[in-house]
Amino acid sequence: MRPAAGRAATDKSPDWRGTRNANCLWPFPAAPHMNQPMTFLGWYQVKLFIEHASGISMDALHILVGFAIFLLAAWYLKRSVADGLPWLATLLLEIGNEAYDLHVELWPDWGSQLGEGAKDVMLTMALPTLLLMVARRRPKLLASDDPIGQA
Repeated sequence: MRPAAGRAATDKSPDWRGTRNANCLWPFPAAPHMNQPMTFLGWYQVKLFIEHASGISMDALHILVGFAIFLLAAWYLKRSVADGLPWLATLLLEIGNEAYDLHVELWPDWGSQLGEGAKDVMLTMALPTLLLMVARRRPKLLASDDPIGQA
């Protein structure tokens, strides 16, 4: 390990290297997850980029992306939105995303972090669940007997 700028290789003081530049005298120790390859943090960085570039809050993105994934899963699996498989695929992807977030994000309070993860799962699954229920219980709300443009 290369010593930080201005320090001897035998210096026993804490590692004050910056998270991105070993010559930077960053005043805080590097977070444990920042020492991992960028490929590990890639998905997290993509999510942050989308949030900041779009100006849409992370909660709203969970709702929008969850609905889009549900529709894409139904299309990819060649199933109706009334089928439970696209809903299950969306749920599994969201649980994987939240497990990833729990591993990458470091919150000072574990309970708050778990609560935020649970909220994200509920927001992501809200519209897919609503559409699944409507498609199963009231399918005529989604399709009529007289399609538009065919009179």
